[in-house]
Amino acid sequence: MTQVAGMWLSEQEQVILRYLKPTGETGASLREICRKAWTKDAWKENERWAYPFLTSLKEKKQIETSPSGHYRLPLPEEEEKK
Repeated sequence: MTQVAGMWLSEQEQVILRYLKPTGETGASLREICRKAWTKDAWKENERWAYPFLTSLKEKKQIETSPSGHYRLPLPEEEEKK
């Protein structure tokens, strides 16, 4: 586990954040995150492995959903005001 801004993040949460970083404003779908963010074994064992971690990251305000329903990192405040 790693601590970020006073919060502890699990290995899976860190993997999801690293995966979302290059996706920018577009983000990634739930299915895409489940299939590609971690290992193929995780996907084969449980196609929904990322669900609880995405919920946790949203509660911690580390990610948000775009208007299209994709998960992404929060946009900087200046971009939101445009």
